[in-house]
Amino acid sequence: SHTSLKLFYYLSIFEKHVDIKSLEQSRILEIGAGMCNFAIMLTSKLDNFDYVIIDLPEVIAHGYISLLEFHPDKEIQIFLPHELDLYKKSTAKKKILFILPSQLNEVGDNFALLLNHESFSEMRIHTVNEYLKKAIEKQKVGAFTYIVGRYTRNTSGELTDVNGWTNFPDYHLSGLEQIHYQIDGFRSLIPHLKRLQNVMYIGKKVE
Repeated sequence: SHTSLKLFYYLSIFEKHVDIKSLEQSRILEIGAGMCNFAIMLTSKLDNFDYVIIDLPEVIAHGYISLLEFHPDKEIQIFLPHELDLYKKSTAKKKILFILPSQLNEVGDNFALLLNHESFSEMRIHTVNEYLKKAIEKQKVGAFTYIVGRYTRNTSGELTDVNGWTNFPDYHLSGLEQIHYQIDGFRSLIPHLKRLQNVMYIGKKVE
């Protein structure tokens, strides 16, 4: 499908700049994983990981089912938001936890990778930056951030509502060193999406 090809492309860009094996035995935080397709691709390359996904309740249900049905590794322990205590007690080498936005402060820190693919583009800028500020604070020095999102988009439906515009240059990326930035070439291959270009950004926490 178009979505699968797109995510393979996103992963290939990431692998050009970050050694995925450096993420072994690390914590990963993804905001807005949707059907968890990228999470499936990335964790399939790792033997030891702690993967936390923040999403809305109705989306978590679909992501959970997708992991159960399509992840090739059936040894992964998967936890839902109400199973936070079980997740914390688990000593599994491979585990995935779904949480609600309100639970972000309950999952600890030392994350080695922060991910967001396109869902920031659906949020108002103050919401995006609230997520980024909290998430980057939870990263360890040397951690990576990989964002794919629209360069600019109106999220309110009112073109005159200044707060309704999500602009990538306004993202809170303080403390990160940019190591890669490009326009999403895959999106430009699709005629009706050419005018809605994505930005692909990889940063590294330096402080």
